[in-house]
Amino acid sequence: TSHVFTGIQAIHWDFGDNTTATGSTPTHTYTSSGRYTVQMIVSSKSGCTDTVTRQLNVFVRSIPVVSINAPTIACTRRSTRFEALVQTVDAINFIQWNVAGGASGTGAIFNHTFTQPGVYDIRLVVGTIDGCYDTAYHSITINPSPVVTATPSLDLCRGNTVQLNAIGAATWQWLPLQGLSCYTCASPMAAPTVTTPYVVEGKNSFGCADYDTVVITAIQPLRMVVSPNDSICIGQSANLLASGASLYNWSPAIGLNSTTISNPTATPSVTTTYRVVGYDGYNCFTDTAFVTVAIGQYPTVNLGPDLTLATGTLQPLASNVTNGPIRNWVWSPTTNLSCATCPQPVAEIKKDITYTVKVTTPYDCAATDTISIKVFCKDGQVFIPNAFTPDGDGVNDLLMVRGSGIVSVKYFRIFNRWGDLIFERSNFRPNDPASGWDGKVRGAVGGPDVFVYTCEVLCENGSSFSYRGNVSIIK
Repeated sequence: TSHVFTGIQAIHWDFGDNTTATGSTPTHTYTSSGRYTVQMIVSSKSGCTDTVTRQLNVFVRSIPVVSINAPTIACTRRSTRFEALVQTVDAINFIQWNVAGGASGTGAIFNHTFTQPGVYDIRLVVGTIDGCYDTAYHSITINPSPVVTATPSLDLCRGNTVQLNAIGAATWQWLPLQGLSCYTCASPMAAPTVTTPYVVEGKNSFGCADYDTVVITAIQPLRMVVSPNDSICIGQSANLLASGASLYNWSPAIGLNSTTISNPTATPSVTTTYRVVGYDGYNCFTDTAFVTVAIGQYPTVNLGPDLTLATGTLQPLASNVTNGPIRNWVWSPTTNLSCATCPQPVAEIKKDITYTVKVTTPYDCAATDTISIKVFCKDGQVFIPNAFTPDGDGVNDLLMVRGSGIVSVKYFRIFNRWGDLIFERSNFRPNDPASGWDGKVRGAVGGPDVFVYTCEVLCENGSSFSYRGNVSIIK
């Protein structure tokens, strides 16, 4: 700015960037930052000049260049994307979107869903940290979208076909294609083999689209599983079980506590095969299975009357059975039995005892019986010969105490005819050759003669007996 004095002819300005101007108050715009030398040259009417020079530091703020990247045509009820394109050397600290009608937003990307058709003006204002701003405008035409409605979702028996239907648009596209008779018509036939969500896209004359989904649940055939066949005794119950279906029907009803549950209890009086039909609950498929409950009769077993036997007796135990066959026998206790799981074991009777047998059929039906055996001891259980031949030929060379049902021989003594003790053994088992007399008297085999023996034995039942007799040596 110059001060005007009388007599000034002209004022010339040099702004230092190769630009000039005249006048007392010119305006100049610098395009780049820097230190500039500014001169004002004043000329008088008399031809005199004067120059004033100043150094000017200039900082130029960059104005952003803004545009909008967006479609010019879009549809209602669909999100439309608006992108801010900004050219600037400075940092941006302000972005403001405005849509005619009041909607607004911030950020480089602005998404907006138009609910009504029409023409809308979009305004974008961008500012830098230096306070420089630019504004861009965009006009967009919004066309109406169709309202597509399709058949409601449904259940379909596998192997069946259903017609789908869509309304509200001009052209159609169904996905996926599997199981459809056509995919560009409004009403295709559908027969999916697995559960499938079908999506239909409908477009109107503006090219605007809407979508709907039909889920077809494919009901698969039943695969019912039932419990295995069972065997029970008459009067017992079997637990039946079926799985894999929604509803059940058992037949015949005889012996069942229910015919419509998955796990009825069966108590038939005769062998019965039960039929179960399973239903899926959609009236699509059924499955049928069978379970047989075999009925076995209880056996009877009879061991006969109780017995009284001499100790040492070998007594067969016979089990008389009805309602067989018998799968196994179990005897208890197993004391002195020849076997514990056979039909007729042999018992060696040594003391009073009670045996029990349990017999079981292939149906696991069982019966038991017992037999009590009492024992006694008698003279006839001990045998001592009245003659022997100790000649060394290996036959009848020893005089022994023999017997059955005998626990031990308390003593065995031999006397000659004059009463002299010539042989004695004590506390040994009967039938033991090591405890027998070999006929020797004072180290030599005696001649033919008659001797006297005495002995006392202890029976299995605890009683004892004494014996006395004569024995002859024969040569």
